[in-house]
Amino acid sequence: MDGVAEKKVQTNLSTDVDPKRTRDIIWTRSLSDWEVDRTWFGADASRVLHLPCIRLLPLSLDESTVAGSASASAARSYSVCTSANAARFALKTPAIVATMRQSSVIYTHGAVTAGILRSAGLPAHLVEAKSSKELGAFLLKELPEGADLFWPCGEAVAHDFTPELKKRNVTVRRVVLYETRLELTAADGSPLSDTYRTNLIQSFTGVVCFASPSSAISFLKEFNPRENRLYEALTAMAIGSTTAAEVRQHFRTVITPQAATAAALAAAALKLVHKNEIET
Repeated sequence: MDGVAEKKVQTNLSTDVDPKRTRDIIWTRSLSDWEVDRTWFGADASRVLHLPCIRLLPLSLDESTVAGSASASAARSYSVCTSANAARFALKTPAIVATMRQSSVIYTHGAVTAGILRSAGLPAHLVEAKSSKELGAFLLKELPEGADLFWPCGEAVAHDFTPELKKRNVTVRRVVLYETRLELTAADGSPLSDTYRTNLIQSFTGVVCFASPSSAISFLKEFNPRENRLYEALTAMAIGSTTAAEVRQHFRTVITPQAATAAALAAAALKLVHKNEIET
C-alpha cells in the first residue's frame, strides 16, 4: 500500500474506530449491497461501520444454454429468485430475463427482491416465508408434480431445496450467475492496515451483523474474536440459524432476528444499540 492510500485509511480510521463509540454497528455485506442497505439505517447510518467481508463476482454464462433449459411447457414452467443479488445479476442477462418471462409464476420471499424483479416488468409473486428453507417448503406443497423450476442464483445459496423438490418429481434448473469471494476490505474497498485491525480490536464495542455464513467466515478469519476482547465487546447478529451456528463459538452473545432478511437484521441491530443507550 502506498503512502497516499495508507493515509486515507488512517483518516477513515480516526472516525470509524472511535473509543467514544461514534460508531457501534459493524455491517459486513458487500460493497455492491451498501447503496440499498444504508437506507435501512435511516438517520442512524452514521453509526454504521461498513466492513465488506465478501465480494460478488459475475460468472461467464452461455446464454444459449440458458435459453435451451426451459424445456417444460409454459403451464408447467416456474421460476424462483431467492436473493436481491441474484435478481440484480439476472437482469443483466437477457436470456435469463426471457426465460423468467416464460414462467407461469415467478416466486420470491424477499420484498426487495420482488421490487427489483417488478421494476423490470417481471411479475414476482411474494411468498410469506421468513427464509429460503421456508420458501422451499412452500414450493414443495405449491408446485405440481413434474413441474420445471428455473432458479438463477449465486454459487452459494442459503438453502438448496433441490433434494426436497425431487420428491415431487420437480426438475430444478439452477443457473449460477455469480460467486462469493471471501475478501474483507475497508468501506471504500481498500485493504485494511494492521493499525486499523489493531485499533478495531482494542476499541470497538457494539454489534456486528452477518447476513451469510460467508461474511461470518471472512470476519472470523480476519479478527479471530474468540482470542481477543471482541468475544465480549461485540454482540453477533446473525440472519438465520445457519449463520448463527457459524459464529456461536466465537462470540459470547449471538442473536437472530425474527425474519431472515437483511432489512430485519439492520432493524434488530438498531433496536439493540438503542436499548443499550437507554440502559447505560
